[in-house]
Amino acid sequence: MVPADSSAVVAAFERAQARLREGISPGDGSRFGRAGRLAHSAIFRVLRPYTAAQLDLQRDVLTELRAAVLAGDPAGEGRFPELVEMERRDAENMHRLLAAVLKADSNVIDVGAHGGAFLREAISFAPDGQHIALEPLPHLAARLEEDFPQVDVYCTAASDRVGTASFFHAVDVEPWSGLKSRPLPDGKDPVTEEIEVTLTPIDQLLPEGYRVDLLKIDVEGAEEQVLNGAKTTIQEQRPVVIFEHGIGSADVFGTTPQDIHNFFTESAGMRIFDLAGGGPYSLDMFVDAFFTNAHVNFVAHE
Repeated sequence: MVPADSSAVVAAFERAQARLREGISPGDGSRFGRAGRLAHSAIFRVLRPYTAAQLDLQRDVLTELRAAVLAGDPAGEGRFPELVEMERRDAENMHRLLAAVLKADSNVIDVGAHGGAFLREAISFAPDGQHIALEPLPHLAARLEEDFPQVDVYCTAASDRVGTASFFHAVDVEPWSGLKSRPLPDGKDPVTEEIEVTLTPIDQLLPEGYRVDLLKIDVEGAEEQVLNGAKTTIQEQRPVVIFEHGIGSADVFGTTPQDIHNFFTESAGMRIFDLAGGGPYSLDMFVDAFFTNAHVNFVAHE
């Protein structure tokens, strides 16, 4: 049976394909129901940056997913390439994790909030929480303030020191922006503009008496600096920490999986799991996941 919203979903996919032909990111399909959210999580947001090879892959995936919707299979189980399938599962597992750990009044800190996709989902589970978002790109921070008036938005980069630093805004592939400039997966350098941003440790940013229940970190390789700047908060408050850690980003900062594993297990007394619930990760398991790219999204908790 074709789902009731299939015509809208198919129309959304066709619009996305048209944008892809022009070399433009397809945008957010979340308003098109479950299939649209899956497409957004598994394709639009995940396969980034939008290099020529990835644009070609997205066209193929969109074609298959469109066929799946018409066949009454909006999830398109088993139809995605391996990478997309892994990321789709991560997106679904992230949704389940937030549903399990957040209460209506839980407080969430979103480090590297970018366009607000994660923040929006967190707010849906914790509408009464006092949420904080950090985003160093001024135009994105301004957009977050407009889209989320109930959130305290800081236009700053979380780090382990107070000061300023160069930040490389990848103009054509914004999710690739960060405190270090690094080549795209195809080996080419993105078009960047270098701007100056402020650096702020989370330990010094939080208002007195603030309780953090969940901390999300997606900072394109600078996660060790963020963690060190939030060390006291993590040690004392024991929030759930969702973080990205992968080769090609963390190693550009000189960060090793040993550094991250030691932070959580030795400094914070926490355990590391992947979003599917695998773990707790020993050091050897975590190192192997890093170098094989088996997982890039993890969660740490007691």
